[in-house]
Amino acid sequence: MSAHKPSFVVDAMLGNLARKLRILGYDSKYESSIEDSELIKFAENQRRVIVTKDENLSKSAEKDRRYYDSPH
Repeated sequence: MSAHKPSFVVDAMLGNLARKLRILGYDSKYESSIEDSELIKFAENQRRVIVTKDENLSKSAEKDRRYYDSPH
């Protein structure tokens, strides 16, 4: 079992959750005014899990992940 805790980036809809994650000791960044594409890039560059209720953001992140994970 890995001792590494995941790091999160939390979108604008879930600011309260970001605060609670921090209280519990998790590295969580809250971005209230960032475009979806920038949030996805930030998460990829920092190897963070995106936490969102935004269905469009979730679909975009999954689409980008498939692109970057596919063998070329």
